[in-house]
Amino acid sequence: MEDFIGLIKSNAKNYPDRIAVIDGARKINYGDFIAHVNSISNQLVKCGSNPKVVFDLKQSVEAYALIVAVLNVGGTYCPLNPEAPLERKKQIVTEFAPDYIVVDSDEKVLELKSEKAITISNLYSVGSTSEIRIDYNGEDIIYVIYTSGSTGISKGVQICRKALNKFLEWSIPTYGATENDVWGQFSFLSFDLSVVDIFTCLCSGATLYAMNDVVAKKYRPAGEIEKEKITVWHSIPSAVEFMIKNEKSKAYDFSSLRLMSFCGETLQKHHVEFLFGKKNDLTVFNTYGPTEGTLFCTWQELKSSNYLEYCQHSMSIGKAITGWNLKLNSVEEFEGKEIVLYGEFIG
Repeated sequence: MEDFIGLIKSNAKNYPDRIAVIDGARKINYGDFIAHVNSISNQLVKCGSNPKVVFDLKQSVEAYALIVAVLNVGGTYCPLNPEAPLERKKQIVTEFAPDYIVVDSDEKVLELKSEKAITISNLYSVGSTSEIRIDYNGEDIIYVIYTSGSTGISKGVQICRKALNKFLEWSIPTYGATENDVWGQFSFLSFDLSVVDIFTCLCSGATLYAMNDVVAKKYRPAGEIEKEKITVWHSIPSAVEFMIKNEKSKAYDFSSLRLMSFCGETLQKHHVEFLFGKKNDLTVFNTYGPTEGTLFCTWQELKSSNYLEYCQHSMSIGKAITGWNLKLNSVEEFEGKEIVLYGEFIG
């Protein structure tokens, strides 16, 4: 498969007027989006080859363009959790040792107290949108995402270029997104589910909807689906709990949806039953995988006609995606088994 950067550039060249990103009232087409990418790329290369960029940004046109630009020039990015304490952010910055720390306000620049801190607006190189072409190495690290630290000390997981390309080789045809799709980008950019959204969507020529209204996506996700006519939804399963609560006050229209995909938490039977009750011909993906596994590495496709075959109290995590390998080991002190994940695409 062609490298993901090449796929996005091809969409910009062949379909420049298609909408790439919806960000609030803004709708940016592929032609303009790649101009954003090229502008940032030309600025990044001024600090040398393989630039390292930390950013603290919400989902937006500029944030997506920055991510693509970093990978366009062969660099590595590390997203900060916008809800993390300032000291935690500074710790990650120190460990990652970036060339740039990109934020969205002058106030954040002052907070970080670093000469490397810059606002995203100042990173644009005015008037320079020429395309940068380099040769990519599949072994190069393209992003580092820090885990939550729920099982101990938070660690920065490094993912290489060939791993993302291998995942996209599976996800692009499996999700089957087209120019007619609006893909709801729910997750913070510090959560690796955002990588699935950004690259599967933009490589497919679909429209990425930046769900950056924290209140709306957290408490009224069903309203977002109806208002924006979202066709592909990707989130943690707990978002469905809020949809169920929404339903008590108003029955939102889910007719635009064709596919909903979940990861990061246990997908429960009652979640799936609620969704199929809203739209009987919906397709649901349940997926599983740690950050180290490159996004997620197992999936189960669920339909209203077959989901009972794949659930007891919760839904099956399914089978391994091609390129990833699983085996089960018995663990004496537990009744269950441990999942061992192995292969060349492990971070």
